[in-house]
Amino acid sequence: MTPEEFHDEFFRNYRGRYSSYWVERWGVIPSIPTSFDNANSIYELLAWLQRAFKQLLDDFVALESEFEDFKNALTELLENLVPLLIKRYMESAEADRWFTGKADKYYERVIKPYIDEQIRNLKEKVERDLQALETRINEKLEAEKQELIREINNLKEKLEQEKQARLQDKEDFKRQLQEQATKNNDLKDTLTKLISNLEKSGAWAGGLKGDFKEGRNIATGNINIFGGTPDGNSFIRTNNGSTENDLSGGI
Repeated sequence: MTPEEFHDEFFRNYRGRYSSYWVERWGVIPSIPTSFDNANSIYELLAWLQRAFKQLLDDFVALESEFEDFKNALTELLENLVPLLIKRYMESAEADRWFTGKADKYYERVIKPYIDEQIRNLKEKVERDLQALETRINEKLEAEKQELIREINNLKEKLEQEKQARLQDKEDFKRQLQEQATKNNDLKDTLTKLISNLEKSGAWAGGLKGDFKEGRNIATGNINIFGGTPDGNSFIRTNNGSTENDLSGGI
């Protein structure tokens, strides 16, 4: 490719709309040097490129500042304009017609499925919470039931022990009564025998509830009196042996 062909190929995309603008601002684009030994041509090209790039950089800086101002102005415009447009649209008959026509479809397609899903999720959560609560209540009731059963069993055991103790006391008391009754009967028999003997001797009258006859007493002392032969079968004894100073006599 010749330098002219390269020059035409390189600048083909930059001719037309912008080439006159570049020429006006930066001068005619120098031709590509035919040889690197041509210092003047190389200098002219480098000087043009340096001048062009510097002005491009200045343009970019200016454009950046202008673009920032434009962006801020556009943002402020949109912040004020968009709410106003929305408000005016919402107050318009067109918005009423649109919402009237779309409300049912939007409700059936978006709102109702969402509400149904939330209700279903809430129902499932409530059921899970109720199940967990029921489980905790049943566990607590079962624990309290077992504790109550243990207390009842302990109370029953204590009552049974107390019952057995009372039955034992009753049996002991009954046995004591029987023993006392036996003793009383023995005493009654003995007393009956004594009273019967006193009645036979004429010293007593009236049975167990009677009394000594007038002028009669039970003999007391420390000697024995015998009629006839000493230590014979006729006697008044205060002991069952032979006592010093015992008396005997008879007709």
